[in-house]
Order: sequence, then structure tokens, then C-alpha cells
Amino acid sequence: MGFLKLAGDLCSDIQSIWSPEKAMKSKMVRERYFGYSAAQETRKDERLPFDGTAEQFNTYSRDKLRARARDLERNNPITGSVLEAFLNNAIGTGFNMQAQTNNDVFNQRIEALWKEWEHHENCDITQQQCLDDIIKLIVVRKFVDGGIMATFPLDGKRKIPLTIQLHEVDDLDTMTDPKDQNGHIIVNGVELDTTGKPLGYWLKQTEPDGFTEMEPRRYDAKDVIFLWKKSRVSQFREITEMARTIGVTKDLGDYNVAVMFQQKIAACFSAFVETDNTLGAPGRIANQADGSRVENIEGGSIKYLKAGEHIKGLTPNAQVTDASNFLPLQQRIIAADKGLSLESTSRNVERVNYASARQNLLGDQLTYGSIREELVEYFLRPLYKRFVNICYLTGLLDGTGFKYGDEEYYKATWLAASLGWIDPLKEAQANAINLANGGKSFQEYCAEQGADWRDRIDQMKEVQDYAESKGVALAFGVQDSEIKNEPEDDDTGGKNGENDDN
Repeated sequence: MGFLKLAGDLCSDIQSIWSPEKAMKSKMVRERYFGYSAAQETRKDERLPFDGTAEQFNTYSRDKLRARARDLERNNPITGSVLEAFLNNAIGTGFNMQAQTNNDVFNQRIEALWKEWEHHENCDITQQQCLDDIIKLIVVRKFVDGGIMATFPLDGKRKIPLTIQLHEVDDLDTMTDPKDQNGHIIVNGVELDTTGKPLGYWLKQTEPDGFTEMEPRRYDAKDVIFLWKKSRVSQFREITEMARTIGVTKDLGDYNVAVMFQQKIAACFSAFVETDNTLGAPGRIANQADGSRVENIEGGSIKYLKAGEHIKGLTPNAQVTDASNFLPLQQRIIAADKGLSLESTSRNVERVNYASARQNLLGDQLTYGSIREELVEYFLRPLYKRFVNICYLTGLLDGTGFKYGDEEYYKATWLAASLGWIDPLKEAQANAINLANGGKSFQEYCAEQGADWRDRIDQMKEVQDYAESKGVALAFGVQDSEIKNEPEDDDTGGKNGENDDN
């Protein structure tokens, strides 16, 4: 391509002698053509790739990709390892809610109500899953299916009437007419205005058996939380987050099955009987006196073959060495596409040291943190606001000073369980240095541990007071001044410069 450009420029230079304007235009067109090598037509890239809006692609591929992703979820352990990494590290043992108002009475009341409500018999409309289980299900379905929806039916028989009902994206009614009576556009079950803002969702209604269909039901958009990842402006419905890795994950699973089958064959001794008789009768020729054939060899046995027949052992070439390099490479590609390290999904740390493990953990924590932030922003925060309002309407917040509609009373933080340390000594020393020089505040330190800093101080004070009442001195209860006044050993083993002779 470079030679063609140089030749063309040379021709344009010659042409400029009698027609400078045409020569200049030719050079400009040539510059645009050769500007990006990736845009040039080659033997491999002759045609312009198909392009269009997000929904033009997703509408025809969404259901098929989702079905293939679910198949991998059911049958592929590599997909399972990625999902477990998300659940164990992004969710762990769940979230702790801390109300963030200046009203301590309200904070204590709403936190107690929340802890009571998040049990499975209170928050789930089916009374089968606690709030942490629902959150984990949301993470899995959002990753595999691409999205999940939640509605909030009220059950007047419960102390706190608010419940959560989850809907899979399959429930969106894709057969609804393109327009409803108000002229709004309905595409793939989502009702949109002219700006693309969702106004409602049309969900299919079926009996519990899943076969008897009823008329679709419209849910107003403000009554639905639709969790999905938007990657293009022209996209208004989900696509599975496994779309890029479905092919390589399935191929890797097939490769792993083939290697295991090969090793099974290699673990068994097989043999072929070769014969020099090429003119024998067709069919299965007997080589025993009773008319039978030698087809199995038992341990310690001796079998005699006919003249001209030879035994040839079959030992397939094993691929264990190649597999030990190929499998981690492909797993690394799959994990990296999800923002994770190989070690976080394979649980294999034999090739890492502290520095590399720490670096991978820092990158993984960004991925886990983004999952937590999405859950807080798009699910827990609006859920908490509904919860506070329901508690107020049912009289459970009477006497707390709560003011309906005051945004200050809807503020809360969500603390997740802290991750373990790779090297506790090194990381504890680093935290101590950061806390001492102001590189990290005590609030930040406690948040990293999944604790509220006020609760941590209260707990420390409670333990300290109890220890002092029993005559026990705790390390965190000793003041710095007391530590500095303690006598120190010198090199001779004495105290404050005194030797043993004194």
C-alpha cells in the first residue's frame, strides 16, 4: 500500500505541471484513502462491515445469545467460575445499610426496621429469598441474561407491606402492537416517548405453570426498576454481557472435554491385530479353534494368534502439556473481558508473588466496586426510598421526626464485607502509616473494612471500658504518651542505658 501511495503522488506531481488543480484534488483523495490502514480494503476485509443502530443488531440476536449464555451457565464450569468470582467478591455476605441523617432517633428506628424487613419472609413476595439472595440473583441474571426487572407489590397482611417481585427479561411482551392509544412507540415490550425515555413496560402474564397466557400488563416506568447495561445511545433493552465471550468459552469447554476423553483413552491399553493375509475371506475372521476371535486381553493372560497376525499397541499422543498452557491463556482472555484477573476466576495462584497478586487484586476490586456501585445507584437507593415512604405511611416512623419528601431522610450508605488481605503484616503497616500521615482517614479505613466508623469507635470504647473494669490493658487503649514514656532496652540489654552490673 505504501508503494502505491508513493507512485500515485509521483504521478500527481507530474500532472501538476499542466493541471495543478486536478493534481491537488488527486492527492487529497489519496490522503483520505490511505489515512487509516485498518480502513483499507484487503483480501481479508473486502466488504464494509454491517453497521446500524443498537436495536437493529440486538433485536435479531438478543434471544439467541441469551439462550446460549444460559446453556453455558448450566453446563460450563468456566462461566460458573466467573459468576462465583462476582458473587463472592462483589457481594460476599451482603450489604449493611447505614442511615445518614443527623436524627439519631430516626437512624436507629429505620435501621432496625430494615434489618427486620430484609428477611426472606418479609421482603420477597414469594417468601423464599432474603434481600441478599435477591441481590445475588440480580447480579447473575444481569450478567447472563443481560438484565432483570423488579416490581414492588404491596401486601397488606405484612407488617411492612413492601415486597419485591423479580421478572426475567423473557417476560417483556415483544408481540405488542408498535403503537398504543396515546401514540407512544412500543418496541420489544418497552414503551418510549419521542426522546427514547421509557414510559412503561409491557409484561406477559401467565399462570404459575408457565403455559397459560393472559393479556399483557402495562407497568408504569416509575414502578419498575429495570437493571441492564447500556453501551450505546440507540439501545433501550438489554443484551447479555457474555456476548463477546460465548464463542471462545464454548470452544474452550469443548477442548477441555476432548482432552479429558483423550486422557481416558491413554489410560487404557488398546491394541490392533494386523494380518499379512490380504486375500482372506471378507468379514470377521475367527482366529481361535472354537471359531471365536481374540478381542479382549485379561491381565496375566496369554493368547495365540494365527500365523501372519501381529499385535500393535495403540497409545494416543497426550496433550496434557499443551493443555496446561492453552487453558490458562484462554481463561485469562475470558476473565480479562470481564475486568478480572485469571487468578480471581481460576483460583490458581502458583505463578504469582505478592506484588503481582496485589496488582491483580487492585484491578479486580475496581470491577467488583463498579458492580456494587451499580447495585446501590440503580437498585438499593430507589428501593430504600420506597421502603422509607412505606414505613412512614404505615405509621412505623411516628415520633422520629421524619419529614416526608425531605431528601435528607433518604440518605444512606451501603457497606459491603471487606476483602481479605494478601499479606496482613505488610498491609497493616501500610494502613498504620497512611493513618498516621493523613494519607487515609479513619472513615476511609473503616469503609474498606466494611464497617461504619462511628460503630467501630463505639465498639472500641465499649471493649475498652469493660477491659478497664476487669483490670486488663488493651493495646488500642494505651495512649501514645504512655508508650513513649516506657523505658526502652539499649544494646546491652538494660533499660535507659543501664547495664546489668548496675
